[in-house]
Amino acid sequence: MGDESPDPHDATAAVVAFVRALATPPSPRDVAEAERMLAALGARPTGEVDAYAPDSELRALAGGPDAVDHLSYGTHAGEVTGVGFFLARHGGPRDPLVRCDHDALVAALTAGLGPARPVFDDQPSPVSWDVGELEVEVQLFDRVDSSVMVGVDHRERAARAEASLPRGDRPCHAARAAPWQAGRMPSDPRTRFREQAEGALATFAGTVAYLLYQVARVTEVRTEGDRVLVVVCTVGAIAALAVVLAIVVRGMLRRRRERATVDARTVEPQDGDRADGTRS
Repeated sequence: MGDESPDPHDATAAVVAFVRALATPPSPRDVAEAERMLAALGARPTGEVDAYAPDSELRALAGGPDAVDHLSYGTHAGEVTGVGFFLARHGGPRDPLVRCDHDALVAALTAGLGPARPVFDDQPSPVSWDVGELEVEVQLFDRVDSSVMVGVDHRERAARAEASLPRGDRPCHAARAAPWQAGRMPSDPRTRFREQAEGALATFAGTVAYLLYQVARVTEVRTEGDRVLVVVCTVGAIAALAVVLAIVVRGMLRRRRERATVDARTVEPQDGDRADGTRS
């Protein structure tokens, strides 16, 4: 399922086997049990721990199947809430290969776990399967960039982790409460937009200052007619730059809205096509 995988069927089979192993009872309760189970599957902790909420932690893992990426597990109040990862292949918006990876994985899991259950009535992704006390979930993201997220969460522990969050930070359903999911989300879109806007404005201001400096130099040595021509050209150049800046800012605003939807994966349902064939 990664770009270097010689056989996508083998990659899908490896991911399915990994998910089935994670979903095989008994589910590990504490960190020691989880790390023993994961070690048997070829995954080991990296020592990286990111705070998610009081009493919640995200622990990064290395290893596992070649077809997975960003493997980690989450804890809350000393209990393991879930294990999650992304498929190794990533792509641009609506990448057909990433979608094929997603569809192949969903089909293979359906063959092994039974029919998938859509999490949202009006969207085909994410989908989930109940496996005893656990929930397996697969979610496709393909608006701004394409990736496939997979999680195996303990339903009750994940729900308790969600309940511990401030109301405004709670995800829309319990399966998204697992800390491993939030730990891999991109940075706040508002922060990125502010940085991009500041960079564009700084470039615009610097260009205007340079043009005015050149005007000042020219007006010292040229005739009156030349000075008027230079001033008119400079004003025109500044106006053109202002138009370009407006276009850039408009595009940044549009990308901000698109990225905000994707970055808030734990807040809003927004992925893939709707069931009626339109974009959500």
